[in-house]
Amino acid sequence: MTLHFIRGPELVFAKLKARHQVDDRPLAHLLETSKKTVLLGIGLRLAENGGSSLYQALAVSYIVKVVGLKGSTGSLSLVCAASVGALVVPLAGMLSDRYGRVIAYRSFAIFQLLIVFPVWWVLSRGDVASSIVAMSIALGAGVWGMFGAQGAFLPDLFGARHRYIGVAMAREVSAVIAGGVAPLIGAGIIAWTTSVNGGTKEAAILSWIPLAAYLSLLTVITVITTFYTPEPSGRDLDDPRDAIQAQQA
Repeated sequence: MTLHFIRGPELVFAKLKARHQVDDRPLAHLLETSKKTVLLGIGLRLAENGGSSLYQALAVSYIVKVVGLKGSTGSLSLVCAASVGALVVPLAGMLSDRYGRVIAYRSFAIFQLLIVFPVWWVLSRGDVASSIVAMSIALGAGVWGMFGAQGAFLPDLFGARHRYIGVAMAREVSAVIAGGVAPLIGAGIIAWTTSVNGGTKEAAILSWIPLAAYLSLLTVITVITTFYTPEPSGRDLDDPRDAIQAQQA
């Protein structure tokens, strides 16, 4: 006799299949019934995904090519940030289990919002040690704190029938809106700031101000989104309804 041990998402899908609730048109049905939840997922991702792209790509380029630090400084700052993130990610997950997905996620988003201008100012000063510390805090704690809470937050928002495609839709669309274009917008900001202020190195360094403002805008959108997002922790994962539908019922 063969024993099949089915757990987690596989068990939920097996129950849906047994009840003949597997959707033949998941994307179309998702957009018909859970459009608001998808939009909430996209809004929640803007600060995390935008911050990740800006710090890992643009900030490293900024401190090396604009400010003038050695290339190894950028790599070392990412390594240190990853070390911090390795501790923060599981901690964020535990905090979301204990205090709720919304509160944990909102707290890390507000933290990012509070430090964004100080962090970019520090990066503009050209000091190696303080730049590494700033990047480690901003990326390792702020951005990856949201990432750690997000792992349970987004799946809990969607019902059993659309969980996978709902999370995928929210993540991939937000990746284009915030993550994919963020470095390009940031590079444009640097070029524009440099041109407007005379084209000097000092003018280019001043681009930290609009760069911080851009990330602040993405983060404000995420913080506001958390106030429209229902708390999904503790929901029955077999429930085919998403969190909004369950709350309304």
